[in-house]
Formats: sequence, structure tokens, C-alpha cells
Amino acid sequence: MRNVKQPQGPVEPQDVEELLPWYATGRISREEARGVEAALNTMPDLAQKLAQVQREREAIALGSETVAPPPPENLQRLLQQV
Repeated sequence: MRNVKQPQGPVEPQDVEELLPWYATGRISREEARGVEAALNTMPDLAQKLAQVQREREAIALGSETVAPPPPENLQRLLQQV
């Protein structure tokens, strides 16, 4: 797993895209959020990238929902077959 440092401080234009995952989850400072929002207003393709980040986040959340365990009688049935 890559060690990713959470961003802090003023937002440089070249860093805005890298901040999108943190922006989408609300895990950046107010100053960084203002920088991302300013960039979103001036860079139309950035809004598309933010939408993609949000879709990916939703897909991950849906994919990681807890699945109920099978009923105990399934185990009994399986053991009888073995």
C-alpha cells in the first residue's frame, strides 16, 4: 500500500486534482477546499474528474456493504454431504 500523506496548506494549481479524493470526503482544510472550489470554477474538466471520484467512492461503498452470513442450517446440510 502506498503511503499517502494527507494534504495541508495552500493549494497549488498542479495539486488540485490530487486533492479531489480528500475534497469529496471533506477531509481537507477550509483553505484547501477554497482552492479546490476556485479551480472547479475555472477548470471545467476538473468537475468531471470530481464526479468520477464521487462515483468511484459510491461504488466502493456499495461493494463493501456487509453481507449477512448464511443460516446455520446451510452448514449442517453441507456437513451431511461430506
